[in-house]
Amino acid sequence: GGVQNQPDFQAGAVDHHTHFVREVPRFVKEAMDEYGALTGRHYRPVMTFRTEDAEHLIVGLGSVTDDAEAVATHLRTQGKRVGVVSIKLLQPFPEA
Repeated sequence: GGVQNQPDFQAGAVDHHTHFVREVPRFVKEAMDEYGALTGRHYRPVMTFRTEDAEHLIVGLGSVTDDAEAVATHLRTQGKRVGVVSIKLLQPFPEA
């Protein structure tokens, strides 16, 4: 809408990105590390499953990747080299 074109809104969006979004990856890493220490289940912003020799990748976000890992495992029994990339942090997308 028209409000988004106002200078104050635009300045706020830039300020939000400058002071908040750039810190999110650090907070997420800390939270994932703490969760791993408490539960033994370790997560990263982008996780992979059997991608080392994969010819095809299934890319997913969220819980669908649990099913995708089962599919990749099944397809590998048929000789197809399939892996999974699981995105745990969408925005801001992790830098390489």
